[in-house]
Amino acid sequence: MVPNSRNIRITPLRPSLNVRPFEPIIDMNFAGSNGWLLPMLKRVVVHMVSDFQSVVGFSFVFEKHTLSLGKTGEAELSAVIDGPGGERITNLQVLGYEFRYEQRMRGCQIGTNYSRNIVFSAIPRFPHLQKDSELLELPKNYSVTGLIATKDADDNTLQKLGLQGHPSKNHSSSESKRIRDLSQELRESQVEYDKVFAVTINVLTQGDFCTYAPFESVRRITASTGSEGRSRTPCNVSGLRFDYHDEWHCPTIVGQWMNELDAFELDQGERIEGLTVWLSTESCYRTVNPVEPGRVIAIRIDSSSKRHKIFKADNVDISLEEYKQQQYQSNLRENLTAISWILNGTFDRVRAVIQLVNPAIPPPILIPQHDVPFDQAQKLFFEITDQTSRLDKLVQMVAHVRNNEVLGVSFDYQSGCRKSMGYTDIPNLIEYSIGLTDYEDILVFEVEIWRERIIRIEFETRRSNGDPSSLEGTRKSLFRSPGNKGDWTSTWCATEAIAAKMPVKQALSCQYIFPEDAKLVGLYVACQEFSRIGGVFQSMDI
Repeated sequence: MVPNSRNIRITPLRPSLNVRPFEPIIDMNFAGSNGWLLPMLKRVVVHMVSDFQSVVGFSFVFEKHTLSLGKTGEAELSAVIDGPGGERITNLQVLGYEFRYEQRMRGCQIGTNYSRNIVFSAIPRFPHLQKDSELLELPKNYSVTGLIATKDADDNTLQKLGLQGHPSKNHSSSESKRIRDLSQELRESQVEYDKVFAVTINVLTQGDFCTYAPFESVRRITASTGSEGRSRTPCNVSGLRFDYHDEWHCPTIVGQWMNELDAFELDQGERIEGLTVWLSTESCYRTVNPVEPGRVIAIRIDSSSKRHKIFKADNVDISLEEYKQQQYQSNLRENLTAISWILNGTFDRVRAVIQLVNPAIPPPILIPQHDVPFDQAQKLFFEITDQTSRLDKLVQMVAHVRNNEVLGVSFDYQSGCRKSMGYTDIPNLIEYSIGLTDYEDILVFEVEIWRERIIRIEFETRRSNGDPSSLEGTRKSLFRSPGNKGDWTSTWCATEAIAAKMPVKQALSCQYIFPEDAKLVGLYVACQEFSRIGGVFQSMDI
């Protein structure tokens, strides 16, 4: 029923569906009489059903209680609202699409007086069908205090939405303010990439939702675990909340916020330099992609102050082989600038947004190059710069091995610094190492894979001041499994002449030649799959 009060104003209901024979209007006054609860509003949650990308409910979270409209869905998308600081909801836009000559709701956008436009919707499957409503607003002397809606009689999804409001009693409490909501800017810049990346969790009949948070000026990271009876269990890390030192950055939630776990505090100027995610693997689910989907079991954050924090439930052991690790880290040429958390009603996929430190310098060349989702890579370089900007050269490579499988690789430098990728600090690892000097050139780099596990890494080197026409070098084995014979071998050779002298391998093998006018400067592994290893090359013109 429409609220019966001459002091209440309501907007039209959108989208403009065909009128049903019986279409009752649901009213929810979440802000109390004359909006007295607005200064206590902390968070808005939009409940969505993945099957049809539909909104089924809203929750308004206050300091001591929660009010809800509709029902809970498979995906719970949250936005922090600074009610105590004066942030107020000011407008609503219904995001829709045309279906069989009707407009259907696919999500919504909520605007506030802090110049924020918060989008709650799935990655659009049919962008050519999108048709969004006009902006729904109340007169300037009114405050938004509630919602009105209609429901579908069959599945209880919300069909139309509108706003209701009361006359404003205190205009100063809702003055306009401009803050930086970088999560929405990230959505605009990253969503096209994540449309492709989302295939890693695609389940037929389910929609996928993207959430983002910047890493700039982070003050605190707080984790949430799942809850019984909801889409994520207490063993899962369901989401993260980011708070910032800069008051012009609004707090942001990625994933789904359910039960607060614990927090990691960062100092002013302390940067996030590493992101590691552990996923459960759910191979029993039918997906449209061969990548095994999963849910987040644990997350590790590494900072520039050599500190780290692992978020996980108490009963989770991340050293178990059943969990799949994905790792992102900064290096001398790239920074981690944000986090992308993609989810649907069943699975999660988390990645870092990586950007060049100096966009004017061409990025390194990766051989081989992989398609999404394996195109992002963590890299180890043979030469880095120390804290005084002096050149720090590689002196030793280390392989971290368990059960005859290389799980991690580390580079040790002249200064004593160590850089690593993969598993390097879990129980029962054995270290194998080889020394490299700055007067050695790598002629051959060879990797053997068995069932997506690295079982051999070998190099062939030659003295830099040796005969450049010589095709012979010194063989150095970082690790060779004594038991298994690989089903795939990849070889990188400095020249075609060196490649021609290499012994013939099994049928499943690849051979790569170093690019002309480029130098091998390091190794990489795919952030999403450690066994996808390759060479990092840099143009000699730089």
